[in-house]
Amino acid sequence: MTHSIGEDAYYIIYYGFRIIFVHMGPCALLVLLNVLLFKALKKAQRKREKLFNENRKSECIKIRDSNSTTIMLIVIVTVFLMLEIPLAVTTLLHVMQNALSLNIADYDYLNTTILFTNFFIILSYPINFAIYCGMSKQFRQTFTDLFLDNNYTATVAHRECSSRYSAVNGPRTSTNETIL
Repeated sequence: MTHSIGEDAYYIIYYGFRIIFVHMGPCALLVLLNVLLFKALKKAQRKREKLFNENRKSECIKIRDSNSTTIMLIVIVTVFLMLEIPLAVTTLLHVMQNALSLNIADYDYLNTTILFTNFFIILSYPINFAIYCGMSKQFRQTFTDLFLDNNYTATVAHRECSSRYSAVNGPRTSTNETIL
C-alpha cells in the first residue's frame, strides 16, 4: 500500500525547509558571526593601539593588515544580509499567505518586493567587486596580474618557480627561500 502526502503538505514542507535552512538559519548565523567579528575587531584595535603606544610597530602593522581583511569581510557580509533578509521575510510572508490562507499582505506587493530585491541582488555584484577593489591590495594586485598585465604568463611562470608566491594568496613571507 502506497501512501503519499498531499500537494499542500508537500509545499508547506518544502518551503518551510527552504525558509529555515536556506534563508532564516544562514542569515541568523551570519548576523551572529558578524557581531562576533565586530567584537573581535574592536578588541584587536585596542590591542593595536596598545602596541602602537609601546612603539612595537611591526606587530602593529600585522594587526592592521588583519583588521582590514576583517573589515572587508564584515562589509561584504553586511551587504549580503541587507539583501537576503528582506528576501527571506518576503518569502516567509508569501508562503504563509499561500499555505495558511492568511491575508498578510497584498499579493502584488509581495511580488513587487521580490522583483526589487532580486534587482538589488544583481546590483550587489558590482558593489562587491568595488568593495574588494577598494579594500584589498592583494585583490587589486591579483586582478591587475590576471587582466591588465600583458605579460601575465611570464609573470606567473616566474612566480610559480618560487614557493614564495601564490596567485591566490599572494606573496608568502614565512619562508627563507630566495626568489629565482
